[in-house]
Amino acid sequence: MKVPVVILAGRPPKKDDLMAHANVENKVLIKFNGKTVIENCIEAVQPFATRILVVGLQSGSIPPKKGVDFLEMEGEQYDKIFSAIRFLLDHTEWFEEGRHALFLSGDLPLLDSLMVERFLEKTKPQDFDFYYSIVPRSVFLEKAPTLEWGYMKIRDGEFASGNLILLDPSTAVDKYEMIKFLSTNRKSFVLGVFKASPWIFLKLILGRVRLHDAERLMMKMFGVKSKLIVSEDYEIAFDLDLPAHLDWLREKFGK
Repeated sequence: MKVPVVILAGRPPKKDDLMAHANVENKVLIKFNGKTVIENCIEAVQPFATRILVVGLQSGSIPPKKGVDFLEMEGEQYDKIFSAIRFLLDHTEWFEEGRHALFLSGDLPLLDSLMVERFLEKTKPQDFDFYYSIVPRSVFLEKAPTLEWGYMKIRDGEFASGNLILLDPSTAVDKYEMIKFLSTNRKSFVLGVFKASPWIFLKLILGRVRLHDAERLMMKMFGVKSKLIVSEDYEIAFDLDLPAHLDWLREKFGK
């Protein structure tokens, strides 16, 4: 199975604490295990990619690689996502075996091809429009007990957001305002949940939301058939955001 792949590799307008800590101009250029983090992500997805689009990074920042294109742009993350969606819809020749594209962050230092393969296998037969990866807290506690992370608590357990998404771009091209609204204001997200489904909002407050409730809510809010993919690979949720994340990585693996 091969799909177009989008790797989000933009940087914030100002140097953040992690970039200063690592002394880099973009966190995806942090080196680990002899290569930059973005190069690791490219290698991990390459076996499953028709072509790869790196968004937000200058093309000369890493050595050229076959099948890898760059969309150099500044701006917010949601702007980069939608620019990538429009790019894919203008390059239908990138789609060989279906209507979906794989999106991921470019700051996943522990991602490998087997993890990507396991995620894609769980999305079959791909009759939903949007697949979003989540990782149980229990997996983090078993595999990385000292790593502090944020979790969303629901009735089925506590979950961290993963960084692998399979999406049909044609179903998202008209969802700009909604995704921008939700991604820029967490308090408004709670209000949006209430407006979309007062019943699910009440269950969320009471801690009674289940995974299928969340999937139905995503359908109501975004208008796309959505599926949550539970992964046993904590590495797909481990993205580099804080100096403490990089320190943990280096302390654990020493590379």
